Amino acid sequence: ENLTVQKINPSNKANSKKTANSNSSVLFKIFDFNSNLIFKGFIDNQITIDVSNYKRGNYILKIYKNGKSESHQIIIN
Repeated sequence: ENLTVQKINPSNKANSKKTANSNSSVLFKIFDFNSNLIFKGFIDNQITIDVSNYKRGNYILKIYKNGKSESHQIIIN
């Protein structure tokens, strides 16, 4: 099982799946619900992460760009 993380171009509302045309890398981290860091890396445009060895459960994906961060919940079944 894989998790694909993709940069999105927020200005293009008609096609929200389009990747952004940006040369800057974005740092991301995946944490379990006990705040333990599970995985980290950089997204250029898109990255696929093999999550087949992760335990089933809830995780937090944190994305860091331009001094700001956003969090998303990931559920692995």
